[in-house]
Amino acid sequence: MAKKVEIILRRATVLEPGEIAVPREESYDVDEKVAADLVHRGRAKLVNDNVNDTAGESGYDALLDSVDSAIRNLKPEDFGSDGKPKLDPIRRLLPQDAKAINTAVRDEVWEDLLEDGFEAPKAN
Repeated sequence: MAKKVEIILRRATVLEPGEIAVPREESYDVDEKVAADLVHRGRAKLVNDNVNDTAGESGYDALLDSVDSAIRNLKPEDFGSDGKPKLDPIRRLLPQDAKAINTAVRDEVWEDLLEDGFEAPKAN
């Protein structure tokens, strides 16, 4: 059975031409792969109650920052054949957030890192 994660789906009310669309957000439990796809396309964001707020930063943003730092500290063998960081090494570096780290979170951070010019470390 596929793992379920909670997302906030970003939707807009369809109006007549020339009217301003009012965005709305609704919460849904969906399969992890579906969530990853929706997050990737900017149509949803993950809901995460497993991370505490720190310094005014949302728990989810704090999680993303932690995963970013963890990925930057991975070794070459911690990356898969697809070039993406493996989940287990990230979770080992962040045991307090291990349950919250899934493919959608990893992929969101990974895309941001790639856009910023980050490259996975190469084996010697």
